[in-house]
Amino acid sequence: MMQKLSKDIFQSMGEADGKSYVFLLKALEKNSLENFDYLKFKTSLNALKKLQMDQGTAIKSAFATGSTMGLTKEHLLKSAKHYKSILSKEREDFESALEDQINDRINTRKNEADKLKEVILQCREQIKKLELKIEECQNRIDKTDQDIKDAESRIMNSRDKFVNTYKSLIEEIDQDLSTFDELL
Repeated sequence: MMQKLSKDIFQSMGEADGKSYVFLLKALEKNSLENFDYLKFKTSLNALKKLQMDQGTAIKSAFATGSTMGLTKEHLLKSAKHYKSILSKEREDFESALEDQINDRINTRKNEADKLKEVILQCREQIKKLELKIEECQNRIDKTDQDIKDAESRIMNSRDKFVNTYKSLIEEIDQDLSTFDELL
């Protein structure tokens, strides 16, 4: 039988988180023992403290009430240890779930970030190779442009020489014709 616990059963919460506190209380409720035990004793003790009773008297009165229902000091201490073990089990489960969350949300993302960094490095290497290829192609273009200019210059030079030679020959033949025509 599950016992419903008052949220103020434990008074020294300190920096306890409300959500965690309620979760742990539910775990204690779920695993509560049948007989008058530590939790029932604690509830009774808190009720007596609200009556402005000093702690020693309140503890003795709560124990006297519990002993009428079969509570012994041994059973009280044993049941308190039982609830400590329930809380310890919840902590272990929490730590395990926390580890899973760390793996899921942090390590997975770290691995993803590492992979992306590797992709970036590979891309940078590709960029360097492409820049070298571009530089190589530009050098070839520059050399080709120079070769074209040189070839154009040689061709134009050859054309000019040919035209000059042609003109020279034509002029000489024309002079010869003129001279022959005049003298013959």
